[in-house]
Amino acid sequence: MKPINTAARDQLSFQSSVQQVEKNSLVEESVATSQDKHLPETLKFGRYIISPTEGVSIKKGKDYVNLADYVRISTINHDISLNTENYEIEYYRSSSRKIDHVLVSGEALTGMRIESLMKYGIDVHAGNKKELSEVLIKTRGYAKVLNTYNHYGWSEVNEQQVFLHANAISSKGTLEEYRLADSAKLNLTPKGTLNEWMNTYERFIRGKTPLEFAVVLGCSAPVIAYLTKTYDDLKTLFVNVTGQSSQGKTTMTMLALSVAGNPTSRDNGLLKSWNSTQNGITGHLDHVKGIPIAFDELSMSSSKNLTSLLYSMTEGRQKSRLRKDGSQREIAEWATTIISNGEVSIFNRLDNNLGLRVRILEFAHVAWTESAEQSEMIKQTTNRNYGHLLPLFVSELLASGLDSVDEEFKLQRKNILSEIPKSDTSERISIKLAAITTTASLLKKLEILDIDIPALQNFLIENDRENFDSRDMATKALDDVSQYLVANQSKLLRENSSHTPYEVMGKLSIKLNGSKKIVEVAIITNQFAAMMEELNYQDAKIVIKEWQRKNILKTEGDRLTLRKLLSIDGKQERVTTYTFEIPEEYHDLLLNLSRQENIPIASSFKAMSFDNASKRIDTKDLQTIDEQDFEL
Repeated sequence: MKPINTAARDQLSFQSSVQQVEKNSLVEESVATSQDKHLPETLKFGRYIISPTEGVSIKKGKDYVNLADYVRISTINHDISLNTENYEIEYYRSSSRKIDHVLVSGEALTGMRIESLMKYGIDVHAGNKKELSEVLIKTRGYAKVLNTYNHYGWSEVNEQQVFLHANAISSKGTLEEYRLADSAKLNLTPKGTLNEWMNTYERFIRGKTPLEFAVVLGCSAPVIAYLTKTYDDLKTLFVNVTGQSSQGKTTMTMLALSVAGNPTSRDNGLLKSWNSTQNGITGHLDHVKGIPIAFDELSMSSSKNLTSLLYSMTEGRQKSRLRKDGSQREIAEWATTIISNGEVSIFNRLDNNLGLRVRILEFAHVAWTESAEQSEMIKQTTNRNYGHLLPLFVSELLASGLDSVDEEFKLQRKNILSEIPKSDTSERISIKLAAITTTASLLKKLEILDIDIPALQNFLIENDRENFDSRDMATKALDDVSQYLVANQSKLLRENSSHTPYEVMGKLSIKLNGSKKIVEVAIITNQFAAMMEELNYQDAKIVIKEWQRKNILKTEGDRLTLRKLLSIDGKQERVTTYTFEIPEEYHDLLLNLSRQENIPIASSFKAMSFDNASKRIDTKDLQTIDEQDFEL
């Protein structure tokens, strides 16, 4: 016999009609309300009768006697994420003289625990708890079954691919019997209307490329999560937005999040804080496969070095952890788009590691909004209207077939590769940029949003060019080392100088090649290793090998080093050095090259920033190093 649906949560009607059902060869009676013909008002099974007006009665001899006020299980909440159940109990609360509801676990229905239901106003006590436990367990057979989940994004239900949002979305539409659990950690329940959100898009966002990018970025989360199965470098898209507080970073972030759910930090919103532990941050991301998540204000993070955490966040997987007994803890996993914002570059908190720089897209000093009015209108709209666009986008993707994502991605990646500068990292970068332009193209082709695709692509490519040198390890390391030597040049010996520094790290020489001045520096190998550690390079040998590959190093034979005769403490010593030329843009910053005198040490080397080309020492109109200068 199929279960009979129970009362809706808001109220229970007392109008009824009689319906006969059969179970386990027993005749059971139920009376349905006028609101729902499948909703039982009175149940009769075995020796029990349950009536909203008469309560729970038990048969003793030929008569029925009252056992308790009305109580029954109305809904079974099956958590498909954990494959567990909890129960919504519908009962008469005598204190309010109304029908009420409470959600409890299965354990609360058995043994001594059933008496704990008394705190909700349920009529249970020592004299009836045994029979009432039996009654509640039996009413499960008449309860409505609702499948809930605390996972988000792409999943499988009954062997079909679905997208878990506020409801489960399939290629056939919304699965009404599935919904987000009440205990969900992310608030995806739509608020307001799609029309209001779209009106603001038309008035304040369309044609404004940075803001169109924000919307596309939020919608990219399900595309990223879908493509991650095919492209290993696309486990998660991490985008950091940095700049002054007046540039609209918060507005941009809220706009991106509003496509999926609550864009604030309140009420389980999608905006999280950097002020959390590593486990807390990965906990926010666990089981998220296609919903954008943002972390607000990087300066709130108490961690000075985020290298390990960022590796984990971009890898889409938490580090392995053991329990006290040595067994493996469950590992958190995710695949989505993560947005970070703050007034400083995220690379300030990371080791100088090429692998991480390829994993992160950073947008620095972009004017996201044009006016305070525009920013305020977008914030007001996204606070009142959210959670509509992403489920619409996913519904259209599923209806048109997910193969369209693969086809569009291949096309977009080919276009991106033809436009971005060629390098060792261009293949990996192209995957991330193409995922964004794929999202934009699909939104437009599905007639969901009008987006200027060429302008968006140009926005992405120009940003990539600005960050190009920072992803070339050889070039960036040479840049960082040159700046370090500018700040610490008093530690360098100079040709034809009688002065010997208190601490010698190497020797600086000037040579002429025709009319061209060449500044060469030889750094003692152990001093070089210490310098690279201070510059947060994890392995100096990797840098040296990159310099060798690009012919930056001056070596002897098949060695990576060059022996130099240096005057240290009045003695001539032959030492092993790493020798290379200083880029011309730093020549004038190495003070008084032609004079032999004490040069003051920079007061604070660590105050200098080496994160990207836009933050270098101002060397306007000076020559820079091109990639071809380092080709073998």
